[in-house]
Amino acid sequence: MEPAFILHSRRYQESSLIVQVLTESKGRFAAVARGALRKRSSLSGLLQPLSLLAIEVKGRSSLLSLTHADVVEIFEIQEPKNLYAVFYMNELIMNLTVEHDECAGIFRLYRNCLKQISDSKTLEPVLRQFEVSLLQEIGLGMNLTEEYSDGSLVEGHTTYIYVPDKGCTSDANAVGGVEVSGNVLLWLSGKTSYTVEIAKDAKKLMRYVLAFHLGGKEIKSRSFFQGMNQQEEKT
Repeated sequence: MEPAFILHSRRYQESSLIVQVLTESKGRFAAVARGALRKRSSLSGLLQPLSLLAIEVKGRSSLLSLTHADVVEIFEIQEPKNLYAVFYMNELIMNLTVEHDECAGIFRLYRNCLKQISDSKTLEPVLRQFEVSLLQEIGLGMNLTEEYSDGSLVEGHTTYIYVPDKGCTSDANAVGGVEVSGNVLLWLSGKTSYTVEIAKDAKKLMRYVLAFHLGGKEIKSRSFFQGMNQQEEKT
């Protein structure tokens, strides 16, 4: 049995599901759960987000068969915004990882962030930690503490240009980047404390960096975030 999370599911034929699965040792992959929508199926109602499962898969093709699942742990998330944060993490994993690549670090990161989201009312630190760590795990880690040109240490009150495939520089003439304060870079690296303003600027930076690496792929859950934030501002 393999520890696993369900990242996404869609109906397949009349009574089956195709699910995107994140596992500790086999990475991310697609699997078909035949008959999962039948009420009498042993899989009925089990293949849900927010549940840590123990699954069994069979087959050798690119589309495996998910034959058994047990619920190990359920992460209780009540706030709609927090739930969409989970959908956001799921989309990032599906768009930035390669199927069947070993990703034990991503599995542990995802599980830890689910726990934090279920316990915390402040999403921004959790999501930024997830984004930075996910990029690190897939080999696209961000250099947040040194300038790429000469190795100079980042200073909090200095303004930098962050270039996604290089890092940061204090050269104001650098092209292909976005302006960011040193305090934001240091916060993302865990060296300064959280403030609302820093978190706001960090979100802009990470959106820019992720857009570069996503290469035009759309993250649909962002529209839900924007709608909810606009609604909160009106109330």
